Amino acid sequence: MKKLQGFISYSHDDKSMCRVLLQHFAPTTRAGGVEFWADPDIVAGDRFREKIDARIARADFFVLLFSPSFNSSKFIEKVELPAILDRAKTDATPMFPIQLKACIPLRELRPFQMVPKGHQDRVKPIDQWAPRGRGFEEAHGQLLQALERKFPGWQP
Repeated sequence: MKKLQGFISYSHDDKSMCRVLLQHFAPTTRAGGVEFWADPDIVAGDRFREKIDARIARADFFVLLFSPSFNSSKFIEKVELPAILDRAKTDATPMFPIQLKACIPLRELRPFQMVPKGHQDRVKPIDQWAPRGRGFEEAHGQLLQALERKFPGWQP
């Protein structure tokens, strides 16, 4: 089975939470089922815009890390989000929003189910879980379930 390519869109203000989420996915990435890409993989001298555009174009799915900082990022609003929404619309590339911090989602993204869901199946931002690691684990597990449904035959 093909390794799935995931693109993570997040605000740089949330870099530490993105890093922790990727740590929770480490067993899945080591097993070869999925590879995540986020802009920390860009190094000095890279043409960052070209690299981001190329990764969006080849992603099998998108993970959007919601927070007030995500919502206020001009780069996300003007560059990443239009390309991601276009892929979601034209070729039905799945998009999985993860709520890091309490905020109202951007209007364009309100139709998409967010995770992690907690008590009574309601979305609970990761920073409101105690301990916070439990929120990351819930988001990880719920995203794996969604990937299994969206990509029949795929195994983490």
